[in-house]
Amino acid sequence: MKKKCEERMKKTAEKHMRILTAALLATSVTAGMIHAEPAQAAGKSPLNRTSMTLVKGQKYQLKFTNAKKYSRKKISWSTSNKKVAAVSKNGTVRGASKGKAVITAKIGKKQYRCTVSVQQPVLSAKTMTLGYKGTGTLALKGTGKKVTWHSSSAKVAAVSSRGKVTAGRQGTAVITAKAGGQSYRCKVTVSWKYRIRYEGGGAESGSVPDGTAVYGKKYKLAKSGFLRAGYELAGWRVKGKTYKPGASVSDLAKKGTVRMTAVWKKKKGLGLFDTGRLDEKGVYRSSTWHAAMIQTEAPSSPVYYSLDDFVSYEFAYCTYRKNGTFVSRSKWQKHGVILNAGYKYRFYVRRRDKAKLSSTKIRQISGLFRKEKPENRSSAAEKWIPLVDDFGLADESQNGTTEENAGGTQTENSEESGNENQTGTANEGQTGNPEGTADEGQTGNSEENSDETSEANPNDQLYIAHRGLSAEYPENTVLAFEEAGKAGFWGIETDLYNTKDGKLVCMHDATVNRTTDGTGKVMDMTKKQIDALRIPYTDKNGVRQELKVPSFEEYLSVCKEYHVVAVLEIKQVSSKEMLKKVVDTIKAYGMEKQCMIISFETGYLEDIKNTIDPDIGVLFLYNRTLDSADYTYLSLFSDAGVSQNASCFTENTEKELEKRKLIYCIYTVKTQKQYQKYSETDLDMLTMNEKLFS
Repeated sequence: MKKKCEERMKKTAEKHMRILTAALLATSVTAGMIHAEPAQAAGKSPLNRTSMTLVKGQKYQLKFTNAKKYSRKKISWSTSNKKVAAVSKNGTVRGASKGKAVITAKIGKKQYRCTVSVQQPVLSAKTMTLGYKGTGTLALKGTGKKVTWHSSSAKVAAVSSRGKVTAGRQGTAVITAKAGGQSYRCKVTVSWKYRIRYEGGGAESGSVPDGTAVYGKKYKLAKSGFLRAGYELAGWRVKGKTYKPGASVSDLAKKGTVRMTAVWKKKKGLGLFDTGRLDEKGVYRSSTWHAAMIQTEAPSSPVYYSLDDFVSYEFAYCTYRKNGTFVSRSKWQKHGVILNAGYKYRFYVRRRDKAKLSSTKIRQISGLFRKEKPENRSSAAEKWIPLVDDFGLADESQNGTTEENAGGTQTENSEESGNENQTGTANEGQTGNPEGTADEGQTGNSEENSDETSEANPNDQLYIAHRGLSAEYPENTVLAFEEAGKAGFWGIETDLYNTKDGKLVCMHDATVNRTTDGTGKVMDMTKKQIDALRIPYTDKNGVRQELKVPSFEEYLSVCKEYHVVAVLEIKQVSSKEMLKKVVDTIKAYGMEKQCMIISFETGYLEDIKNTIDPDIGVLFLYNRTLDSADYTYLSLFSDAGVSQNASCFTENTEKELEKRKLIYCIYTVKTQKQYQKYSETDLDMLTMNEKLFS
C-alpha cells in the first residue's frame, strides 16, 4: 500500500514539474528573454565542407554530398558577415576580406554550417629596382596557399620558385605571384646605374655633389664647383682619360662608383669664382655673372672699401692668405665694408640688375671704387639733430669731427655691416603691409612752445608721424601729413619711389594696388598715370573724399608750412641721378637742415654721404639687432644714426650708439603701453601711427 502511494506522489510531482516548465517557457518567450534558434542538425553534416580557408577573391562551391536526396528540397544560403565571406543563392562562397564568417544552409527547420576563414595575401613589394646583376626577394604574405611565380620577361628579371628575382638586361618586367586562384604583381625595373663622385684634386674649397649615371645613357659632367686660387678647372680625369667640364660621357661603368678627379690649369687672368674676368691685357670676358675684377688689395691696416654708386652696382670680394691660398668669398654687397689687414682681397663689380657689362663700362666703374682708412673719416663729435627753425630745438647741435677710430673691424669674410643680412627690409616688391618697414622715430613737440613739450616729455624725445597721421587718415596723403602737423609732431615720415618718367612720389609699397583704386608698379607708371589714381576716404561725418598720391614737392611744402622735420625713406630709385634729385629738391626748398633721409638700402645713404652731400643727415634702417661690426661701420658717418625695429631695442645698443654720438630712433610705437615703456629710455626719437604723447 505504501509503495503504491509513493508511485502516485512521484507521478503527480512529475506532472506538476512539466506544467511549471511549460509555463515558464511560455512566459520567457513572450517576454523576449529567450531567442530560440534552430540547432544544427545532429549527425554528420551533408555539406561537402564544414570549414575551409579562402584567400581574398577566391571562390568555392558549397554543396550537399547526397545530391539526389537534397536536389528537390528548397535550400536557402546565408552568411554571418558578408564583408568577410559572401554566398550566392546556389552556395558559391567568395572571400571578401580578412576574417572569419559562418555560411549556413537551411532546409526547412534544419541548418548546416561551414566556417570560412578568409586570408588577405600581400605581396612584399609592388615595385622593385635592381642594378646590374642585382637580386631581390619577393614574398606573398598572409596565405597558407601554395604560391607559384612567373616573370613576364625572364631576360630582364627572372624569378625562382621561392620568389628570388635576378636582374638581367636593362628594362622592365612584371613578376606575378599566384595563390588560391588569385594573382599579385610586382613591377621590376632593371637599370644599370653607377655613381659619379667628384674629387677636388688640389682644390682649396668648394664641392660638387655626387651624380648618378645610367649605363647606355649620356651623363653631363659638372662644369664647376671646386675652387683653387690662381687656377681654373680644365677638366675631369677618370681611368687615364680627361673630359672637359660639362662634357657628356656614357658607359663608364655598369655599377659601383666612378671617381672623377679635377684637372687644373693656371689662370692667365683674375677670376670671380672661376667666371667672368679681366685678363692680363684688360680685356673683358663676358660670363653668366656679368661681373668684372676691378681691384686687388693687400691692406696693412683696416680699410673701408665701398662704391660710389650703390643704386646701379654691387660688389663682392674673395679673400686670400698672403701666400695666395683661397680663404673665402663674400656675398654681393650693397653697402661698404671694413676689411682687416693680413689678407689679400680681389674685388668684383656687377650691375644690380645683372645686365651685361661692356669693356668701356668696366673701366668707368673701376673709378667708382673707394678705399679709405676709417680713422681718416670724420666721425661725430656731438650728436646731430635736424633743426626746426621756430622750435628752438638742437640750437647747440653742430657737426663735429674727430679722428676717432670706431672700435673693432670686421673679419675678412663676414657679412659686412650695414643691412646686408637684415630681414624685412624696404623691399621694392612690398605690398599689403600697412605696418611694414620704414618707420622712423618721432618726437612730439607742441607747435607753439618747446617748453610745454619738455614738461610732458622730460627726456626731450622727438616724435615722428609714420606716413603722416596714418592711424586716422589714409597713409602718405597730404591730409595725413597736414593732420600730423596740426597734432604737434616733430617730424613726418614718408616713402619715396620715382616714376617711369623720373618724378618722385610718396608711396610705401612698390605697387599702387593696396592704397589706391589702381594697379601696377610705381616705377612702371608715369606721373600722369599716378595723378589719375584716387585714394578713397570717408571722414567721421560720412563725407567721402577722393584723395591723390602726393608728389615729393607737395610733401615738402606741408613740412615747411607746419615747421616739421621731413623724414624721407627712400624705398627705391632707378639711378644715382634720381638719388641726387632727392637731395636737390630738398635744397630747393631750403630744408637741407630740416630733413633726415632714411633707408634700408644703406648703400643709398653711403652714396649721399660720400658723393652727393656729406652734410645731409641720414638714419640707417635695421630690422634686426646690431653687433660690433655694425657699430664700426656706422662710426664712419657723421650727422647720422639708426632707426631700428622696436622689437630689437636693447639698452646695449642705446649705450653703443650714444658712445658714438649717433641718433637712436625706434619704429613703430603702436600703443600707450609701448609709449610709456620707451619714453622712459634715453631714445632720441619714437615713430608712431597716432598721437600717443600729450
